[in-house]
Amino acid sequence: MSQSNNTGHEQSGNKISTFETKMSFGLGIITLLLIFGYFYESFQEVQRQEVIVIAIDRIEAASETK
Repeated sequence: MSQSNNTGHEQSGNKISTFETKMSFGLGIITLLLIFGYFYESFQEVQRQEVIVIAIDRIEAASETK
């Protein structure tokens, strides 16, 4: 009959899984911040180039010629 020994291995496994959970959460937060930063920078660049204003002007000009 086999009995399970409550050794330090189970405790270290729990610590590793807690550490992995914290690291995964931290990496997830960093990834989200990088994604939001990318979209913010893209939005700022579009505002600087006034791409939307030019596109709207072209659409208005095209609809007036029809």
